[in-house]
Amino acid sequence: MNLAPVCATPFDVVVIGAGISGLVAASALLPRVPRVLVLEVRNRVGGRLYSTQDGMDLGASWWWSHDTSAAKLAQKLGVASVPQHVGGNAWLHRGQQAQRVGEVGDQIVPSGPGSKRFVGGYAELPRRLADSLPDGTVQLGVRVVSLEQQDGDGSTPQAIIRVGIEGREAIMARRVILAIPPRLASRISYSPALPAATQRRLESTAAWCGDWSKVVATFKTPFWRQLGDSGVASTPNGLVEVWWEASGGEATSEATASLAGLAFGQAGAARLGPFDSGPAATADGAAALRSKVISALGALYGEELVREQLLTVAVKVWMVDPDTYAPSPDGIEPPGDPRSSYGHPNLRTPTAWGVHFAGTESEAHSGHVAGAILAGERAAREVVSALEAQR
Repeated sequence: MNLAPVCATPFDVVVIGAGISGLVAASALLPRVPRVLVLEVRNRVGGRLYSTQDGMDLGASWWWSHDTSAAKLAQKLGVASVPQHVGGNAWLHRGQQAQRVGEVGDQIVPSGPGSKRFVGGYAELPRRLADSLPDGTVQLGVRVVSLEQQDGDGSTPQAIIRVGIEGREAIMARRVILAIPPRLASRISYSPALPAATQRRLESTAAWCGDWSKVVATFKTPFWRQLGDSGVASTPNGLVEVWWEASGGEATSEATASLAGLAFGQAGAARLGPFDSGPAATADGAAALRSKVISALGALYGEELVREQLLTVAVKVWMVDPDTYAPSPDGIEPPGDPRSSYGHPNLRTPTAWGVHFAGTESEAHSGHVAGAILAGERAAREVVSALEAQR
């Protein structure tokens, strides 16, 4: 489907971003709002819900019983889940010493106790949600660069918004939902300009998990289970800071057996960034990463066993993904946990001329997927209310 030109009848709503928040918003809008378009800069849906072809998560990994929004959406879409495996011995590796430290996996794995993961990977949710939308609703490979009110002075809710697109003809919308990380939203050109406080808040708010790096290794069997281990390992001075079981194979009715590792910040990106498995990945980089993983896990289980069992390795370094991560404009990150500002009014209050904000950072849910889902539902309600008020 070709995007509608400027002179065409405006879309009721244009959603920018086909992550889970934007797709939830679009799904909630339809069929009450018939003309909805979702624009996504990537060549895939899901945003930070990103899984390998065999269902291993390289982005978000878990949900919890209190995350009822994720559970309800998964049930609606027919996506099953399994508890995060933490039973068996965990490992602690510091310096040259590696030792089993007993059944304390739930204290080491980043999810904490009581977490679950989705069979087939978290990306099953946005994929199935996108598939449920009418054909042509989601457009991939589209970068929005500007939002411009076409009439009035920015104080009227009846404004039509011109959505400027890089390398393509603009389209028109009655309302726009921004479902992208705050700093990426701050880089769009707005006319009239966003309120100064909103612009500053967008610029200062870091994307949740934007500075994380993740590696997943698949194996012939879940050999760690056969050794009485959980697959959980604390390796603060290693390739990654922590490992855990990402899938259990036949033991959990999943397609593969795998371990996932997580690294944080600039240091983690430096260790894994050269091997990022994106479009610029090379055969030499893949071989080097494989060697690094064998060495890292070999320190726990023995390199001979790991090498014999290892099938595939994939990695995602979110800091080198410009469609997720953006540094602070002044190069200095605000101190403390970035989640402390999530849900701030300046991250979620619509403009007077019809731009609404979604995404997990706009909700006070610690960056979890639940926040993204709630944000999409909220933005859809705001839009429906605004459009009904214009009738």
